[in-house]
Amino acid sequence: MSRRAALPAQQDHTADPVGTTPTTPPTGPATDDDQVVGLREAHEQYLPGITLALRYARANDPTFPGPAGKRGAEFLYRVGDLK
Repeated sequence: MSRRAALPAQQDHTADPVGTTPTTPPTGPATDDDQVVGLREAHEQYLPGITLALRYARANDPTFPGPAGKRGAEFLYRVGDLK
């Protein structure tokens, strides 16, 4: 008879891992302009005509909107502010 090692307890993969939620989630029902996204996601989903201009503007434009939160090392911005 062979013995099997006990399996570790299954992890809850539906729970949000640490560091993936924004630190300041939007309040109330979210519309497209209220969503908090990173610059790459903003480019891919909401501002397809703008490419690396977002990153350039963030670094060089003093009127660029401030971040609304952070996910890991990525700053998150409100879509309405970026538009």
